[in-house]
Amino acid sequence: MKTLFINILLSFIFFGLISADYSIAIGINQAINSERIGAAEATSNETIELIVRDAVSRQPVAHILYRYGDQQGSTGAQGVIRVNLRENVRLELSHVSYGSRTLTNDDIRLATASGAFYWMERTTQMQPVTVVSVRPGEQSRTVMTLETGDKLSHDAGSFLQNLAAFSGVRKSGGYGFDPVLRGFKYDQLNVVIDGSMSASAACPNRMDPPTSQVAMSMIERVEVLKGPYALRFGNGFGGTINFISASPEFSEGLTPYGRFSGSVESNNAVYRTEAVAGVRTAQTDVSLFGSWSEAASYTDGRGQRIASGFERGSYGMKSAIRANDAHRVDVSLQRNVASDTQFPSLAMDLISDKTWMGSATWQYTPGDTRSHNSNMEARTGYRQSARATTSAQHVDIPSTGTHAQTTEATLMPGARAGILHHVEANLWFSYVDHFMSNELRELNPRMVNAGTQAETLNFGARSEAQLNMPRGGKTYVGLDFRSEQAEGIREREMLMGPMAGNTFFDNAWQKSRIQNTGIFAEMQQSAGDYRFVASARLDVNHAEALDPDERFLTTTNELKVTQINPSLSAGIIRSWGNTLETGFWAGRSVRSAGITERYINFFPVGLDPYEMLGNPSLKQEVNHQADVIFSWNTAALRAEINLFQSLITNYISSQIDPDLAPRMGTAPGVRRYVNLDRAWLGGVEVSLNQLIGPYINHGAQLAWTYGENLDSNEALPEIAPLDLRYRVGLILWDGRVHPELSVRHVRAQDRVSESFGELPSDAFTRVDVSLGVRPSGGMQSVWSNLRIVAGVQNLLDTAYYEHLSRNIAGTGQPIYEPGRNVYITVGYSF
Repeated sequence: MKTLFINILLSFIFFGLISADYSIAIGINQAINSERIGAAEATSNETIELIVRDAVSRQPVAHILYRYGDQQGSTGAQGVIRVNLRENVRLELSHVSYGSRTLTNDDIRLATASGAFYWMERTTQMQPVTVVSVRPGEQSRTVMTLETGDKLSHDAGSFLQNLAAFSGVRKSGGYGFDPVLRGFKYDQLNVVIDGSMSASAACPNRMDPPTSQVAMSMIERVEVLKGPYALRFGNGFGGTINFISASPEFSEGLTPYGRFSGSVESNNAVYRTEAVAGVRTAQTDVSLFGSWSEAASYTDGRGQRIASGFERGSYGMKSAIRANDAHRVDVSLQRNVASDTQFPSLAMDLISDKTWMGSATWQYTPGDTRSHNSNMEARTGYRQSARATTSAQHVDIPSTGTHAQTTEATLMPGARAGILHHVEANLWFSYVDHFMSNELRELNPRMVNAGTQAETLNFGARSEAQLNMPRGGKTYVGLDFRSEQAEGIREREMLMGPMAGNTFFDNAWQKSRIQNTGIFAEMQQSAGDYRFVASARLDVNHAEALDPDERFLTTTNELKVTQINPSLSAGIIRSWGNTLETGFWAGRSVRSAGITERYINFFPVGLDPYEMLGNPSLKQEVNHQADVIFSWNTAALRAEINLFQSLITNYISSQIDPDLAPRMGTAPGVRRYVNLDRAWLGGVEVSLNQLIGPYINHGAQLAWTYGENLDSNEALPEIAPLDLRYRVGLILWDGRVHPELSVRHVRAQDRVSESFGELPSDAFTRVDVSLGVRPSGGMQSVWSNLRIVAGVQNLLDTAYYEHLSRNIAGTGQPIYEPGRNVYITVGYSF
């Protein structure tokens, strides 16, 4: 009845809201176009429209701040700058991911005559972070572009693995990939949408991890803030994954817009669709969106079928209302559904997963800073670019600085601002209704009918102010609150054996709840060639079980726990001229155990088949981490080396308890969550991207992590092996045709945890090819916004599996990845 009431209420709200809301750079430019135009003197009454495009993708660059005398503003999605030319005035450009540029009138006219000014993306250093984005972001990060194919992605965890730094725990062949970053996973990673909203896995086995609830069709970029240094969006213990929605846009008149994309794949009959339709006015931007994906089982490189069917859809609405130039309100509501999803490594499959997510945000920007686009910075705190490519290519953008140095809100020279730059307040919620069972399995003999009905309810609030400080510094201060609650019952109907005819009910989550209240601050300041960033956070974490199981009560004396968690980080960045930057980061982050670690009640949710038992008395886990970053940036080359190491005290793991008997006869025993004294993680990440002339670009990524249990001197479990990736692409026909070849090589992993029954994995090499086509690359026409991408994944039909893939139940064989797969994606926007 509770689930029915919540669904009816949220459906009413959803439909009510719908009805209520109706460098290459100048040098390359001159080399290509010097024969096409001669320099000429500008006149005071000449109006010029200049389009700025990315030098590699040839796509418009949004969010460029520009100043031309007393004319100033920022570019929109089409990258257009309009100015009235004047004698002896220069055009100043500034962008967080492209740097600064000054153009003379001759430069402006030269670029205009050639069709556009092409600008090579670069990076100014920021904190150790990875920004994954539809339109790449900033920081010591890697930038991936989300374009036509990426917006069709049904699983954000799978999308993240386009980055070498990411791996994923795989229990299904096509759904619910749980991200792992530098050996950190599950509750060690903070997954949020727009800096605050999140969902918790209702399934005890995490069939529906938080990343599975992200509607990628509405995401503009993803910021992966590595390490414990970003403390504004929650406790970023091992890292924060922040999915950023597309910002609203406003127009002078009534302007409809939309997008439609679709793709098909050959191997497992996958097809995906997504669409957006909306309308803009001077005060509103209202849109509806929806997506649907489904697949059957695929064939791996050995020619064997892997159960990987799924059905996944989402739909929702977004609206922004600009009451006046200073105030804006954003409202979003989203519905996700998944059904008939196969999980061959588990004892059950996902039968249905129904989720509601919603948020409301109020933003205030004083008049003296409005023209500098501060909303996006306040939502993300990070710099952003508008690069896009024809495929899900990843582009490593090196940067050694903090997660929020200069942003689009950076003031142009001569601009003035008061102390208050921006303030916002946000309310959000998520509700997950999950059911899994073994009803889809062909079992002979069928010993038991089993199913688990589980729910999670999260809600929270966040408020933050950005303050302008002397000498261009910034300070962020704020507070947040997050509540997460989980409840669920497993039902077991015995069909055979001495217990036949009996039905048992197991209290999986014990209606457990964790509430966290935090205050945070971050300061950024520049002094000559140095930049400094310091962050602090204080959390009060309260946990309790509202419906404890009788057997669980015999294993612990503590059900309610309150802990205070202070976290600190600091970084210093040094610029050595225009090309080399170095950065050093250090942080100490404290986290309390999650709901699973505290309250899971005899369920096999770990790496091995042992049942897991929560421990409310766990001490706080403490991460002491340092990153050293070297980055090199020129007009055509970007390279970065990031070294990191982490000493974790009170490391939360599990140990077999011989005094406890499992509930199910299929489990060999019971593991209880415990604290280890110390664990160590360290590694290196390398990225390189280079533009070779105007037609060739290539890049490489390398990621390697080493994990050690310092108590037992054995490897930590589930550490991905060394991952090396290389890609090379061509830019042909003025960016209209973009062929690309990519190669990925993964080393064997023989450092495994024997105490968890972890097995070694083999090395493999995978080759992919793709061809992106934009029929119209220059002048606007009906074909201008058409995108077509076709390609072959796993071209050589290699038989391989990822190290973190779980074994198929009852076979001891890991889940192999798909064999050769031909795909085509088509997208059109207006």
